[in-house]
Order: sequence, then C-alpha cells, then structure tokens
Amino acid sequence: MRTLGSFFLVFALIFSAEAFGAKKRKKRRKVRKRKSQPTEEVASQGDEKRKSSSKPPLSLGVNLGWESLYGNSASLHYRFIDMLGVNFGVGYNTTGAKLGLGGEFLLEISKLLTWTSTLAFVYSSGTDGQVSVDASFTPIDTGISEDLVATKNYELSVGSLVNFNTGILWDYSDSIEFITSITYNAVISGNEIKLSEETSYDKSVEITNQSEFNPALKKKAKKQVEPGGPGFFVGIRFYL
Repeated sequence: MRTLGSFFLVFALIFSAEAFGAKKRKKRRKVRKRKSQPTEEVASQGDEKRKSSSKPPLSLGVNLGWESLYGNSASLHYRFIDMLGVNFGVGYNTTGAKLGLGGEFLLEISKLLTWTSTLAFVYSSGTDGQVSVDASFTPIDTGISEDLVATKNYELSVGSLVNFNTGILWDYSDSIEFITSITYNAVISGNEIKLSEETSYDKSVEITNQSEFNPALKKKAKKQVEPGGPGFFVGIRFYL
C-alpha cells in the first residue's frame, strides 16, 4: 500500500512539472510572436516603400552625340516590363532630320546602374550643302601652277538605317537617369551623295576639265555627311 502511494505521489509530481513547463513554453512563444510583429511590419513597410519608389513606365529623353540613335534628338521611352521597352525619337544631324522607332532591352546590374541595348529603324530626310577642296591648276598660256579652292554643291538623298546601341543608365534619382552609349549605324537604302555639275573657284581662271576635282570633292562630301559607322551619345531621361 505504501509502495502504491509513493507511485501516485511521483506520478503527480511529474504531471505537475510537465504542466508547469508547458505553460511556461506557451508564454515564451507568445513573447516571441509579439517581438516578431514589429520586424514583419518594418519589412512590410520596406516592401511598400520600394514599390512606391519604383519608376513609372514612361520617360522623356534628350540625347546629344555623333551618329547617335536619332541624331541630336528628343525621345520617348515606354517599358512594358522591367527588361523590355520601346522608344520613339525625332532629331537632326548632318544627314538631315531623323525619325525612328526601336525596341529596348534592359538589365539591372546594380542598384544604380542598368545595362541597356536598343535596335532601331531610322528614317533620314537627306540634306544639301557645299563642299570645297584645295587644288592646283596650271593654265596653258602661262605654264605656272596656281593654287585655288574648288567648290561644288551636293545633295544627300533620303534614306533609311538600322541603328544598334548599347550603354549604361545611371539612376540619379527617382525621376532622372543619365545615359552614355556607343552606337553603330548601317545604311539600308538611299543616303547617296550627288554632286552638282558646275564647279566654282575662288579665282577667275578658265578651266576646261572640271571633272578632275570631282573625286576629291565627293570623298570630302562623304566624310562630312554620309551616315553609317560607329558613334556615341550621352543623354538624360526624365520619368513622367
């Protein structure tokens, strides 16, 4: 009988200790839960803040450079998603007025820097102007060589190009980004240079064979205005 009573006493002590431990563990879980709530609220607030600071999809760009995307231009950019967008631009450079439409790929490489690449189709209106070269001429009657400047008018025809550019966007603020980019233009059609028939000179001399200056004049005109080849530009984008 005494043994049975001892058994029940030990059982009661174990049961009481277990109940007390369970109650204590439950209290600790409640305390941990209360402590974790502010952290979750802070994380939630941070997510909301990041969402609220994300940029709108539409931006306006201003670009300056040589053989740049749409010349010295204004451009409108729209992002469908973070990595893909389209752009439209109008501008002017040595080949005349430019108008184009392109697709843009973007990849964030850090919090402040984004890599961007664009492939665009560009229309060029063509232009006209004058080109001059230094030359020498020996009149038949004197046999003495004279230096002179030969000048011709030229016309650059309407044309189309494909432009590829790649560069870096720098996230300056929530509403402003700067861009620097290298470009390459490939002529698809047009953009041909035509020289005028007549050549003018800075001296009153009679020259019977004016065509001998044409190769040098055409070469210089091409160097001045013919599109195509590598280039670069810098710009700024304002988010609307």
